[in-house]
Amino acid sequence: MGAFLPLSADTRTTAGLILLTIVTIESGGLLLLRVLRGRHPMTAVQQAFARAGHADAGVLVTLALVCQILADAAKQSGLLASFARKTASGPPPS
Repeated sequence: MGAFLPLSADTRTTAGLILLTIVTIESGGLLLLRVLRGRHPMTAVQQAFARAGHADAGVLVTLALVCQILADAAKQSGLLASFARKTASGPPPS
């Protein structure tokens, strides 16, 4: 086995919140399956936007989870660590 990297409490909390967004991404995937099977009517433009948004969401959530681990691996502390962790998980909601 390789080296073990313990995750801080802040990283575990933020990663848990990010993982909750997977439920909404999966719901979007189910909607896309219904659209592709013809069970939910949508225009071609709506289908294109739904596919693009769904794919982007999955990639960004995966990237945010990796960035949480990297923020801990950098062994920063204080304001710099908080900044790295918060910016890695995306902008604050408006």
